Amino acid sequence: MTHPREVVEHFIRAYYAGDTETARRYVRDDVSFTGPAASFTSADDYLSTSAHAASMLREINIQHIIADDGDVCVFSHLETKAFSDPMLVADWYHLEGDRIASIHTIFDTGPFVSGSVEHRQDFAVDPVCHMNVDIRALSPTRAWENTTYHFCSEGCARAFGSNPDRYVAPR
Repeated sequence: MTHPREVVEHFIRAYYAGDTETARRYVRDDVSFTGPAASFTSADDYLSTSAHAASMLREINIQHIIADDGDVCVFSHLETKAFSDPMLVADWYHLEGDRIASIHTIFDTGPFVSGSVEHRQDFAVDPVCHMNVDIRALSPTRAWENTTYHFCSEGCARAFGSNPDRYVAPR
């Protein structure tokens, strides 16, 4: 049996390298992901929707890893293309056997929804991950109940398309 810390380290390397095929091998089909702006209960939904996170990464600097039986906590500074300052991220992975069963991610979402772009007419907020999206760009869109929604990635657009009620507040 592989040590949980090794499984998580292999997953992180593959995930942030954009190698979703390899990353997929380290998570259960029914992996539960909970983060500040989204949650998933399917490995494929989680990996396809969060793929844009890896594409925004310049560098991941792991600060500390704590492993205890089937739980692994990773504290990292992520340097992204979107922000000048690194983001502190805490991830708690729970493993069952040799695969990740759940991931809980915690970070400050303030920079993603800053007021500086939120009120500009050429930006919209992705209803799935809550990132600001430049609507002038060729970003994915979906129409639902006479409203067009803009997304940061095709993964977020697919997640929305499969269950719009989950992402849109009742009117």
